[in-house]
Amino acid sequence: MPDVPVREYMETVITPATDTIWGIDDPRTDEEWRVVDDAAVAIIEAMTGMQEGGTGPNDVAWDNYMDIVIAAAQMTRQAVANRNVDGVYAAGDVLYPPCEACHLKFHPEVAGQ
Repeated sequence: MPDVPVREYMETVITPATDTIWGIDDPRTDEEWRVVDDAAVAIIEAMTGMQEGGTGPNDVAWDNYMDIVIAAAQMTRQAVANRNVDGVYAAGDVLYPPCEACHLKFHPEVAGQ
């Protein structure tokens, strides 16, 4: 678990990474694809760390969301390996529902953004 509040961790690590995946725009170079892959890796690492838990009362409630988010990030990495933009879009479609559901439950003021 990170040594910062979850909200700060989400704003500084998760949000930029998910925005990168959702904002993919026809990458053409290895570097452009690497940016998308790095975002997926950041999500996997962040969610895996958060699954270790901390001291908050909601830690266990996040597990279902995190499993789906990790799976979507792994889908993203596979799509990147195949240079498949549509695959990244599909992974983004899998990524969105658990993010939105978690926001609705734990941080409703950012839901739908």
